[in-house]
Amino acid sequence: MSLTPREHLKLHGSLPERQLEQLIEWRERTEEVVSTTAYLQEARGQYPAEDFLACPIERLHQLAKKLRGENREALLGIIESLDDIAQTTFNAADYGRSELRKAEAALGSLDND
Repeated sequence: MSLTPREHLKLHGSLPERQLEQLIEWRERTEEVVSTTAYLQEARGQYPAEDFLACPIERLHQLAKKLRGENREALLGIIESLDDIAQTTFNAADYGRSELRKAEAALGSLDND
């Protein structure tokens, strides 16, 4: 039966050199995890807000109310396209944020080991 580092330390008052090296390597990896988590948090903050196109789209709707005929129909088509772009972007950003949160959680569990 092998002892855990904590048990070995309590029993012998010191750790074997191999275990000390492993602990130093673990500490270095932990520092890398912490810096990587900061990168993930920064990346998550770069996604646009859900309503990032809401104001321009609203202004275009106001403009469409003043237009008639083909011009109005053309503008409404553009607005619809922008709505689609906004929704697609939101869906992709939401998925990306979710994946970054999963990566942060996985790194956090390494930090707690």
